[in-house]
Amino acid sequence: MTPNPSRLARCIMLAQGNHTVGVLLHSITYWAKYGKAEIPNTPGTWIANERTFWMQEACLSSDQYDRCIRSLHKWELIERRQWWFGGKNILFVRPSTITVNYLQSASTWEAAKELAPSLPATMHGSISKIAEPSSAFLPNSNEIGNCADPGTAKPLNSNNLIYSSIIDQHKTLTGEHPAAPTFAGKEKTKGSYGKSNKKQASGHQTGKKVPFPEESSMKPTVSELLAAWPQALSKHCGNHPTDQPGCPTLSPKEIGQLALFHKSLGSIPVSGGQLDLRGSAIDILDYAVRRWGEWTVGLWKAEKHEFPSAEFLHENLSAAISAWDNDGCPPRS
Repeated sequence: MTPNPSRLARCIMLAQGNHTVGVLLHSITYWAKYGKAEIPNTPGTWIANERTFWMQEACLSSDQYDRCIRSLHKWELIERRQWWFGGKNILFVRPSTITVNYLQSASTWEAAKELAPSLPATMHGSISKIAEPSSAFLPNSNEIGNCADPGTAKPLNSNNLIYSSIIDQHKTLTGEHPAAPTFAGKEKTKGSYGKSNKKQASGHQTGKKVPFPEESSMKPTVSELLAAWPQALSKHCGNHPTDQPGCPTLSPKEIGQLALFHKSLGSIPVSGGQLDLRGSAIDILDYAVRRWGEWTVGLWKAEKHEFPSAEFLHENLSAAISAWDNDGCPPRS
């Protein structure tokens, strides 16, 4: 299985491929968890280090550091303030809301590529004036300047990462999603996983080689899965917080867990190899939410979740697939 992207890789992607900017951003995000400096009348903590520290940490020259820190602020990837620390007036920095939320959301390569903020066409003129033409200008976010604590920031505002509005963009998902992948040379019928291949599809070893399913060309993207999750919650959990006006549909942590769920479905271990069940990702997700109270019986962690949890679903993927399989692999209701 392909490893998930490192923090450094995600920082470079946020910097649109500019490695020097990405390396400095990576250093700032790393040291943010140790930042204890405060600015009067400004909520949250900051990192207070002299420029020589950042130059050494990111292996940058003085000119490179000046360009990179200016670009990070201009592209809204960091917040910065000039203030006093240890008797010196130095630059205070911390990751912005965009950075914090993207690093939490982009848990897999697929998610990192789909959810990366894009370059607005209106900003091309600004890029040509900067020393790093390979980098990109990120969308504006109204949350950055008043961020009380980057760790609890609101969801990332991006042209590609959509929350409630993503549902409107994928209204075609309201119909029946394509059924689970078909086995080679055999027509897929309802309950085929639950009968002849029940144990194999559930991830249990049987000693009998399983025919690999045909690759489906209808595998949902991460964004489509993100749209299906709140739809399922709203449909099957009428009193879920997502039904409240003004409530963010998905948190960055939920997005990260759903991205991992999407990736894990691509390599379900069976005897003789692996199954790719991503073609049935939305069916499995919808089934897990609809039958949450039934398939989680016996899983003690379920008691901690009043409502379906993306994290719990991913951590108990095998149990969810087994329940869906034993019920005849039903499509989304």
